[in-house]
Order: sequence, then C-alpha cells, then structure tokens
Amino acid sequence: MSLRQVRHARVQHQLANALVSSSVIDQAIGILMGQERCTATAAFDILRKASQHRNRKLRDIAAELVTAVSGAPPQPRPGFQMD
Repeated sequence: MSLRQVRHARVQHQLANALVSSSVIDQAIGILMGQERCTATAAFDILRKASQHRNRKLRDIAAELVTAVSGAPPQPRPGFQMD
C-alpha cells in the first residue's frame, strides 16, 4: 500500500468518525429540544456547557444522553456503514 493510499484511508476513516459523532450529537440535541422545550442552538449550548463542566468530549456527553433515554447505545444514521 502506498503512502497516498494510507493517507486516503486515514482521511476516509476520520470523515466516517465525524459523521457518526455528528449523528450522535444531532440525536442528543433533539432529545434536549424535546425535554427542555428549547431551540437547537440552546440545546447545543446545554451540551457544550456540560462538556466543558465535566471536561469530557461533547460527543461522549451526547452518547450518554442518547443511551440514557433510549436504553441502547447510539447507532449511526440508517443506511450508513462505517468500513
């Protein structure tokens, strides 16, 4: 495998991870919007503050929220497959 192929595979993996993280954060924002009766911006701000206060990654806080509400760990968007 060439260096170019390794870099390409790394970028693809990073993009896939970003999509999964984005999906989990979007799910958590939706949950907070319903629970707090707030806008998406306000819900994101709640997540951001929790992340900063606990010194943990925002996507981890979001995943915990989704798991607590759904009873199952977050799943990627339907039809999305991570290689």
